[in-house]
Amino acid sequence: MLTQHTAANIMANADAMQQTQRQLTTGKRILRPGDDPAGAAVGVRLRSQNLRDEQYLRNIEQSRTWLDTTDSVLGDIGDLLGRARELSVQASTGTLGAGDTAQVAEEINAIRNQIISSLNRTVDVDQHLFSGQMTDTVPVSVDPTTGIATFVGDTGVSLPNPTDLTSANGIDQVLATSPLTAKGSYSIEVSINNGQATVTATRTADGKSETQTFAIPGTGAPPVPVEFASLGLNLVVNENLTTINGNNTFEVDGVGLAHDIAPA
Repeated sequence: MLTQHTAANIMANADAMQQTQRQLTTGKRILRPGDDPAGAAVGVRLRSQNLRDEQYLRNIEQSRTWLDTTDSVLGDIGDLLGRARELSVQASTGTLGAGDTAQVAEEINAIRNQIISSLNRTVDVDQHLFSGQMTDTVPVSVDPTTGIATFVGDTGVSLPNPTDLTSANGIDQVLATSPLTAKGSYSIEVSINNGQATVTATRTADGKSETQTFAIPGTGAPPVPVEFASLGLNLVVNENLTTINGNNTFEVDGVGLAHDIAPA
């Protein structure tokens, strides 16, 4: 009996030593959820929060780039309009000869072309600043025959829909890891089998899709992020994840998220 007890203690000590060695080698205190279930849950929750924080920082940096570029372009356009006004006042005095008037007209036409070029400026991955939500479209088109310039973007403003997805289908958030790359409409399909979820997200514009299979968080477990790297998206799901048919859609507008997803 004493021998068995001693052997058990030796084995327990050996296991503890191996655990300590693994912790020292990896630099991690929790290697498996069973090492500390409560601590593991906290870790998952913190990782989810870190993902959201990192996304916020990326969005802020991307927004700063857009704002700085927009400010610079508008400043240039303001200077060009100021020069055009000077020329218009000068030409309206009636003191210019025909040659001078022609030069003024030529310079104003050049200013017009510069303004159009400025309005068609892009930022990041060829995203146009002034075409509204149609950032892939050149906003100002010039007819080569008539020379008439036409705005072909849109004036709509897409705002995030504040509806909470959690109670509907177990999706807490949809995060765009790269808002401009992820921008567009998507369909989503979720199938459930023995605690495993298979989620397919498909971008409507080009049909690009990605499928991820993962374990649904257990009862009481925190939400977990699921990355769709090729689409530039993260879906944060919780224990209530349910089957969703492929007819449901959500939209990433490059700034926020609009969605319309309901259980099948």
